Amino acid sequence: MALSRFRPVCLFALLMLLAACFGHPAQVAAQPARSAPGKAPTAEEQAIRAGTQAYAKAYNAGDAKALAAFWTLDGDYTDEQGREFRGRAEIEKMFEATFASQPGVKLDVQTESVRFLSPDVALETGTAWAVPTHGNPTSARYSATLVKRDGAWLLASVRDSARVAASNSEYLRGLEWLVGQWQATAGDARVNVKVEWIANRNFLSRSFSTETGGKITQSGTQIIGWDPRSGEIVSWHFDSDGGFGRDRWNKRGNKWFVETQGVLRDGSASSALNSITPLDANSFTWESTARLVNGTALPDTEPVKFQKLNAAR
Repeated sequence: MALSRFRPVCLFALLMLLAACFGHPAQVAAQPARSAPGKAPTAEEQAIRAGTQAYAKAYNAGDAKALAAFWTLDGDYTDEQGREFRGRAEIEKMFEATFASQPGVKLDVQTESVRFLSPDVALETGTAWAVPTHGNPTSARYSATLVKRDGAWLLASVRDSARVAASNSEYLRGLEWLVGQWQATAGDARVNVKVEWIANRNFLSRSFSTETGGKITQSGTQIIGWDPRSGEIVSWHFDSDGGFGRDRWNKRGNKWFVETQGVLRDGSASSALNSITPLDANSFTWESTARLVNGTALPDTEPVKFQKLNAAR
């Protein structure tokens, strides 16, 4: 796992595969194995897949020692940046550093194939996702070699590699709950928001308009996407006054923070920190703080509550 730049997916892929270590005290009930069509999974394959889930469970508990126990004493791990960690003790220290720098990080893994090279050696491949408490999920491909020792499958060698998602919708799925039509009202004022997938689900489009007395006073569009270079969700906004700008999205707990930098039609520089807080499946609040125009502070807004239109009751 890259500790200099939070890429838990590397470690996660590794860790997930480690979970493939069946026979560990943290093992869970075997999960249904995915085998070739028409071919039932063997007991050994089911054991490896169950071990992978046990490994994820230990990772999500933040237990570095339990995770290291999924490896052979001389096991090795190479992350997607080419860094190597050799031996159970060194791998345990790597996990300790990960949990210290990213407390609460969770791991999710999908085993894609299990192939036996011999009765006691297997090759597992798949994809792992790291989900931090703050920031955006990351993912990586993994390839793990497992060996059977004293009836238990242990990780002997794991390699992570960069993964390109088939669609950026994978990176934006944390915002999918916003898809739909929303409205906020205060007296005769109304704000309408519509969010939808566009461009083969690689972007989210958020259009908005404000009305006063039934007349539209302002409108705009925001395009939300994934920046593969910075590894974060970003957006670009354009409003009917001629202003535009770029934003960075970051999740902390269940709340989304949007750092916005813009240019007004007269050339003034603007910035703000907007926050979106889900209340339930059909409502959220929005507010704007730290607002500046050419360095001059503006008052914070009061939280505005939005309700989803045509929500199931």
